[in-house]
Amino acid sequence: VIDLSAQLTRVDGRRTANGEVFRNRKYSAAHLTLPLGTWIEVTARATGRRLRLRVNDRGPYARKFVLDLSQAAAHFLGVDVAHDRHVDVRIIALPGEEPLPEGLEIASAIGPGLEK
Repeated sequence: VIDLSAQLTRVDGRRTANGEVFRNRKYSAAHLTLPLGTWIEVTARATGRRLRLRVNDRGPYARKFVLDLSQAAAHFLGVDVAHDRHVDVRIIALPGEEPLPEGLEIASAIGPGLEK
């Protein structure tokens, strides 16, 4: 379980740590230590909604939070960051890798006889 916060409106239009322009109306995430470009799947505990997004920034810098989401991402998840901050986060692809289609696990993507 991870506590999250939503990025503030005042950072809209500024450059993220990987050089992209941050837009609060688009899905994005910030994490202090995950490599930039890591794909994660975030599941809101309160709503059960899931979202796949890429880490493109650093933060949050408040110690009580582990992940920052754009306002669009928090809205999609149905998360009110003032009350429902608990989410589960799963890494689904490292930088340079494409995430597998939703519901497809790594073992089934390898196939029988191909695991070397």
